[in-house]
Amino acid sequence: MTDKCPVQDESSLAAQPPAALPLQENSAGECVVLARQLTRLLEEENEALRCFAGARLVQLLSDKQRLITDLADRLEAFKATGVPKNASEMQGDCPLLRQLLGEIEEKNQKNALFIQGTLAFYQDFFCSVVPTVYAPDGERIPGREPPKGLKLSKEV
Repeated sequence: MTDKCPVQDESSLAAQPPAALPLQENSAGECVVLARQLTRLLEEENEALRCFAGARLVQLLSDKQRLITDLADRLEAFKATGVPKNASEMQGDCPLLRQLLGEIEEKNQKNALFIQGTLAFYQDFFCSVVPTVYAPDGERIPGREPPKGLKLSKEV
C-alpha cells in the first residue's frame, strides 16, 4: 500500500499559537476566532488518528489543551458581560459561535469514538494472543491455562 496519509506537519494553522487577544474585550468575535482554530485542530486530530500518526497526536494535544482553555476563558468573560455589544454580534457572531461550538462537540465526540474503538480492537487482539489467566488480585484463575506456546517462563 503506497498511499501516503495527508497528516499536516508543524506548519499547520492549528499548530500556530493564536495571536494574544486581550481578555477585557470579551467579544463573541474573539470566541469565534478561537472556535474556528479549535475546529481546524480537531480536523487535523482526526486525520492523525486515521493515519495512526502518534507523534503528530502528541503535538496536537498541547495545542488542543491551550485552545480549549483559552476558549473557555473567553466564553466565561463573554457570558459575564451579559449581552452582545452591538447588532453585528447579535446577528452574526453569536449564532456562528453556537454553530461552531456544536461542530467542536461533534468532531471531538467522533475523535473520542475512534480512539475508543481502536483501543478496544487492540485490547481484544492482545487478549486473544495472551489470554488472561490471572485474576485482578494476582491469583491464578483455576482451570484457565494459556494455550500451548504462550506460557511465559521466568527462567533464563
